[in-house]
Amino acid sequence: LRPGDICRLYAAEHFPADMLLLHSTSPVETAIEMAWYDGDKSLRLRQCKEVPDYCPVQKLGLGPLLPPPVQTWQGAGHFAVNTPSQDMDRVTVHFIPTPATAKEWTTFGSLQFLPRNGRLVMTEMVLAMVLAVGGDTKFVLNGGWGPSRARAQAQAQAAASKPASVDCTPPPMPPAAVHEVRAVHDLDVETGIKWSHCFRDVPDDGNCMMTAYWLGLTTLLQHYPFLKLTDTEHLPATSAAFRSVALEAIFADPNYMDCLGNNLQLWLQLEYETLFQIEDFFLLPQSFQEHLLLLHQQLQAGGAWPLMEDLAARYQNALRTTRVINGREIFEPLGQLEMQTLCELFQVRLQVMKTESLAGYGPVEDMDPRTISPKHILDQNPAFRRVVRLLNVNTNHYMVHLPAPPAGEH
Repeated sequence: LRPGDICRLYAAEHFPADMLLLHSTSPVETAIEMAWYDGDKSLRLRQCKEVPDYCPVQKLGLGPLLPPPVQTWQGAGHFAVNTPSQDMDRVTVHFIPTPATAKEWTTFGSLQFLPRNGRLVMTEMVLAMVLAVGGDTKFVLNGGWGPSRARAQAQAQAAASKPASVDCTPPPMPPAAVHEVRAVHDLDVETGIKWSHCFRDVPDDGNCMMTAYWLGLTTLLQHYPFLKLTDTEHLPATSAAFRSVALEAIFADPNYMDCLGNNLQLWLQLEYETLFQIEDFFLLPQSFQEHLLLLHQQLQAGGAWPLMEDLAARYQNALRTTRVINGREIFEPLGQLEMQTLCELFQVRLQVMKTESLAGYGPVEDMDPRTISPKHILDQNPAFRRVVRLLNVNTNHYMVHLPAPPAGEH
């Protein structure tokens, strides 16, 4: 491999060099694991950069030519990379257009950085450009496998130094069943709603969770009209229209605005590393992230607090705005606060299941959602009668468990 080469990598594969994320099947939430660096096996999230049309990255993944002809890249401009260093957060790559175009530079940063020997997790596929190989990679500059081996040796020594203890525990019981299965009819009885026997997939259009939510609620009210809040209640005809209406209702809620203000004040006081571990912040557009970090620096330097109303309005506009990434229109995912407020406003009991918790239930396509044990379900607002059931698939995608028509109807 040489700097400038473009590679296609799939889930569970390791990065062969320090690389720049250019295209992803999950552009907003590309998950990686890099335990070799600090021993932390938790997932780190990366994002594709929103780029202008004149940058050739925009055309990656759109057609059979992969990547575009070399002449296309050479004619558009070139990439400039900062001097290699061991600092994981110090990554700056500029796409510099040819002078004849007089276009602005596009800057990539740590959110697009894939370190050598890191591993792609859950995301189906990415395209990445090689930035550094061999001794210039952060893996080598941070000591290679040395620190990892040292951590393992220290843990082994700590375990060996513990005093021996007498094991007084009784013999182990026979292994329990892989998972608890509830009777098919129990869910129908509990909710007063008849349910289908499988999950329904929805298009991965960047508005995936809202599409699943809207489809579940729309189908519920179609089959069970007595659950409408008013006789004239009608949901918008598309998930995108529903998202727009829902957002404005959320933003008009005074309790939501109080909670949002508290969240933003907290974010302004957190350290950089902690802030980017908060998923709701990480998923926001880079322009909002950079603005909040600038305000944070001003506060650290003794500056005055910003007008929180202005910061809240900027946050709301970020959720209203769509981005074009790899040729696809991408909606900003709603955060936990927005989803909680949405459920309260529409009086919805939201049940969310995650595939990583359902390993014993078999493949998703063969799974009967009615049999999933309540202990594997995040159940929000259980007092409400309008039920929406979603399956979170590998972090980035959602499916919906649709209600079925009442007995005797088709």
